Amino acid sequence: MTAPACGSCGSPTGDSSYLCTGCTRDLAALLLQAASIAPDLDDAVAKLLRRGSGGRRSEADAPLPVDLAASDAKADLQHWLDYCALSTWRRATDAAYPSGGIASRATWLAAHLTVVRQHPYAGKMLDKLREQVRRALAVVDRKPERAPAGLCDNCGRQLLAELGADSVTCACGMTVLALQDKRRERAAAADVLGTAAEISGALTKIGISIPRGTITSWGSRGRLTMRPGGVYAMSDVLALHAQSQRVRG
Repeated sequence: MTAPACGSCGSPTGDSSYLCTGCTRDLAALLLQAASIAPDLDDAVAKLLRRGSGGRRSEADAPLPVDLAASDAKADLQHWLDYCALSTWRRATDAAYPSGGIASRATWLAAHLTVVRQHPYAGKMLDKLREQVRRALAVVDRKPERAPAGLCDNCGRQLLAELGADSVTCACGMTVLALQDKRRERAAAADVLGTAAEISGALTKIGISIPRGTITSWGSRGRLTMRPGGVYAMSDVLALHAQSQRVRG
């Protein structure tokens, strides 16, 4: 009887398995990689990696507490590992079904590669896992979102800094400090007028977080003066925010 070809690369497997030796090694590496990035993927979902959301958001929308792109990548990887684990467990009659999330499923599958190789859809499992792990890595390794941070005092170049950062090093080598203060000064000088949502959205783009609910609350309590047309001035919002920060400090 002719040995089946590898379901992923098409090479002869040399036995009754459906994955060749090389693809089996690739599968083992991918499973261990999936297990190792699971904590980082959780952090990415909760926006603890300080990455950009990757999607477009209306200025009138408050920032979401989760990264939807990361959440989707995590859910898809979890779903595929669940499918692979269940398919393998049905053939590994002496093994307990793995509980837990991505890390435990991936580790369990790595320990049962001999059984995985015997599954007729082993090649599909590997190919789909490559796709899902690559997508998860793209989310975890995404470059931080950066926003304009003024001009370098030394060479005049436009500075780009991570939102929330208070310093940045220019290409000329000069380190510019107190970015948050500089951003507040530029925003106040512009004196943008807008609704609470518009002011909050504009400030978020330059790394200053003042929720629209806070601005609305200040207005309703008489701490902010509403300008003609039912709008607020960004300079007023920033002044009140600076005052509240000093009180907390």
